[in-house]
Amino acid sequence: YQLHKKVGVDLSVEATKPISAVSLKEAAHTAPTPLPDFTSMHRALFTDQYVDVLDYLVSSRGFSIATLERLKIGATKNGDVKLFVIPYYDATGKPIYYKARSVPPAKKQFMSPAGREAPLYNEPVLKPELSELVIVEGEADCVSVINAGFDNVVGVPGAGVKKTTWIEKIDRVKPKTIYILYDLDKVGQDSAKEMATKIGLDKCKNVVLPAFLKSDGSAGKDVNEWFVSGASFADFT
Repeated sequence: YQLHKKVGVDLSVEATKPISAVSLKEAAHTAPTPLPDFTSMHRALFTDQYVDVLDYLVSSRGFSIATLERLKIGATKNGDVKLFVIPYYDATGKPIYYKARSVPPAKKQFMSPAGREAPLYNEPVLKPELSELVIVEGEADCVSVINAGFDNVVGVPGAGVKKTTWIEKIDRVKPKTIYILYDLDKVGQDSAKEMATKIGLDKCKNVVLPAFLKSDGSAGKDVNEWFVSGASFADFT
């Protein structure tokens, strides 16, 4: 009503027309999108239809088949665009969320369920009195660290995201040491400092990757690219 009034809309006329605006309060109660069949998507990844997606994950991302199977990573299509799917599970193994991303050379495209709050990826590792915890940007970086042999890692969906609920969950398990491993660029490093400030500077250590080059000769910036460039678990630890 206030918006209509502000822009000078005649409400006596508009009252006879369908209203296309939805209040944020109403939108917050929208039923969440049903989750897809992750088991079928995982099986599809190993079929001829998605051989290019599997090749991208193994050759370009550096993920092992064992890791893809363990984390139940799958494949799907959105129209003509193929995507790989990373499902989220809770501590009981129940699926609760997912992120999907297109595979090159397709233009970048992301998918996630509407009406569902994104948890931390790999959140079930948050257990009381955790010795060490690594926080990285995104699911792919998290998968890369797990693939390298370190399980106590969680991924946030972006450097700029710092949800209070996530920080509270980390606080509850009281990790002895928290390592923040964000991208090398300014956005990543600025966000790492912000995250450390919110968690507590005395609890966190900022890990800065060494300068490195990707296979195409360009500068790398994230931990997935770092491992693909030839870094090992020994380098990580």
